[in-house]
Amino acid sequence: MKKILKPTLFFAFTIGLLTIANAQNSTTNTSGNDVFTTVEEMPMINRCAVRVMTEQEKQECTNKEMFNIIAENIKYPEQAKKNNISGVVYVTFVIDEFGNVTDVEVMRGTNEALDKEAVRAVKATNGSWIAGKQDGKNVKVKYNVPIKFTL
Repeated sequence: MKKILKPTLFFAFTIGLLTIANAQNSTTNTSGNDVFTTVEEMPMINRCAVRVMTEQEKQECTNKEMFNIIAENIKYPEQAKKNNISGVVYVTFVIDEFGNVTDVEVMRGTNEALDKEAVRAVKATNGSWIAGKQDGKNVKVKYNVPIKFTL
């Protein structure tokens, strides 16, 4: 029987909040190019906006749906399969004030092929987001996401 290889996605966050780092956590300055780590209304996957939920339920839904979209789009690179390469790729990205996925970068990579695939899969979530809000204004919010590739 042929084994189907799928990267494993794991969650490195507490319930309701992704691990988010290295950005401003300002609650008063919502002008300019500020990038926040937490805001009053965190960005949300649009599939989660159609139901009435608490903020915590919205974030849990967003976390689940984000990883579902990544899992649906990710493909284990052939080169990495041939060379039996696995590992965790840490990707950082920003949901901008329009809900777009921007500034996608590898924070810590494993292998060039895995790194490129992780970035591509995170970019596949573009078009699925509703911007976060602070003081009633749409703002940029930074996320860090670990993607684990295992054979």
